[in-house]
Amino acid sequence: QAPPDARPPNGLASPPRASPAGGVASTLGTLALDTTNLGSTGAAGWGVGTGGGGAGGAGGAAIDRNAAFLRYKREVGDGLALNAVVKEREAQLKDVKIAIKEVAAAVNAAKAAIDDLAGKLAAKRAEAGGAPARAGEEDVADAESGGLVQALKGAKARYRADFDRLKDLRGALEPLAASVADAKRDLITEFDAWAARAGATFMGTAGAGEDEEELDAGEAFERMQLSRITAVDPDSTAYHAAAKKTLRASTVKSPGRTFGGAKATADAVRKKEYEAAINQGLVR
Repeated sequence: QAPPDARPPNGLASPPRASPAGGVASTLGTLALDTTNLGSTGAAGWGVGTGGGGAGGAGGAAIDRNAAFLRYKREVGDGLALNAVVKEREAQLKDVKIAIKEVAAAVNAAKAAIDDLAGKLAAKRAEAGGAPARAGEEDVADAESGGLVQALKGAKARYRADFDRLKDLRGALEPLAASVADAKRDLITEFDAWAARAGATFMGTAGAGEDEEELDAGEAFERMQLSRITAVDPDSTAYHAAAKKTLRASTVKSPGRTFGGAKATADAVRKKEYEAAINQGLVR
């Protein structure tokens, strides 16, 4: 038996392993991503370290960016709060759009009523002036004309009120659309920072129209800009959408497969689009 002084310190067979740089990885709410559900190639999961913690599992295997984003905004404290702001502003924007449709329908109905009543009143007056009225018919004609006049005044009053309301709603549409885009940008920016602190490696970026679009802050700006064009001049929407597509096709030649390369390419494209929008007077 070995003498007591030959034992390892604290009775341990080997010294304790050093903690990773930055300490134990902990999330904003101790979130560990189960990469089994994130499309991982074998990693056990990763967490966000406040002091340098990084990807865990089999060598920091790549995970699906969109799945990570969904968990961030549904399970992480900051992500939940930022996503709640997005949802609230989206609900406000939706309410305004619904109100615009309803008030626009009321304006159209009032305009149709005005045209109908004006036509009836003109016909009644023409009839009264074209033939002599019999005894008692003059009073009836005057009463009918008076009723049409009052109805016409009421229709015009409704039209003015609804038109003013519609004008106010349309004026609120652009700021609300911009606020939604800002909230989405904040959410995406914080997610990127959160993932960067984790040292996460994402899979190749998705193609156009795939889930990666949900994370694209530039798309939020483009949609806000398109909403603005639609609100001001609906007929021009197709033209500007086609112009953007043409500009992008002429600018993007060989998008990179890595996340950094795609992001740099997208930034360059959006810069050109924004400059083109300024030249066309679409943004200030």
